[in-house]
Amino acid sequence: MTLHSRVASAAQQVLERVAGLYSAAERKALGIDLFGGSLNVRKMRGGQHRRFL
Repeated sequence: MTLHSRVASAAQQVLERVAGLYSAAERKALGIDLFGGSLNVRKMRGGQHRRFL
C-alpha cells in the first residue's frame, strides 16, 4: 500500500492499534482483514493529467 508521506505515520499507528486490539481471527470475522485497493492518479497516454484535491 502506498501512502502520502504526511499520512504514513498516522496510518501505521492506526493499523498497529487495530492489530493490538483484535486477533487475526477477530479481524477476519469482522472483515477488516481485507484490502480493497487504492487510488493511483497518474497520466494517461495521450491525455492530460488532472489533479484530484
